[in-house]
Amino acid sequence: MENTQVVPEWKAAADEIWAMMRETDRRMDKRMEETDKRMKETDRQMKETDRRIEKSVKEMEALKKTVERVTVNVGG
Repeated sequence: MENTQVVPEWKAAADEIWAMMRETDRRMDKRMEETDKRMKETDRQMKETDRRIEKSVKEMEALKKTVERVTVNVGG
């Protein structure tokens, strides 16, 4: 008879463990979603930064050509 009381206790403990594991899984899924969103935003920002750098490089090259032309025209 003593064994019949232990088994329900084990089942209750197992049920509690499974509930904790499901909650942990849910939390991990949520954090993974948040991380994915952050990574996508970081990727978007990096692409925007790359675009701005490329634009700045082109502008600097154009400015360099302008300075070279002005230097030649001034006689220098």
